[in-house]
Amino acid sequence: MPDNVIGALPPAPKIVREVIRVTTSEAKTFICFSRSVWGQYVHWHANRSHECTQSKEKYCEGCERGWPVKWKGYLHVRDLTGTIKGFLEITDTAYRLIDHQLGTDKNLRGIRFRLARTKGGAKGRYIVEVYQDRLPEDQLIQEEDPYKTLKFLWSCKRPAGQSR
Repeated sequence: MPDNVIGALPPAPKIVREVIRVTTSEAKTFICFSRSVWGQYVHWHANRSHECTQSKEKYCEGCERGWPVKWKGYLHVRDLTGTIKGFLEITDTAYRLIDHQLGTDKNLRGIRFRLARTKGGAKGRYIVEVYQDRLPEDQLIQEEDPYKTLKFLWSCKRPAGQSR
């Protein structure tokens, strides 16, 4: 017990990783801690994403209301400088570009890759370059599941007048 607390200790801080989106033509290089892409269908409505629970045999408000649905992939990553850590959100096209360059070894853990968008910004096409070398396992941190972070983001307070 720390010397500066009498009685119960405060709760441990919640660790919420951020969701990283590459939306500019400025290339970013990442190190991947995930073994594979974690895929999730999401709805887009009112400038935010919502979980699609259709495949989980559970009521899905987005499906019921006809909101657009997209597949998003998430990778636990950090950039080379170590300043950006979290879950990189990619589209199915970016996933296919990474997968195509991996060759026969489909394990993503330890790969380094560079990701940017064309001049269209957030609506631009992905440019992906997977480097041939991998970081050794002893230099990598434990991979994390993005679901807790996504669930937290989906549950955040919605703007006034919007139902859940």
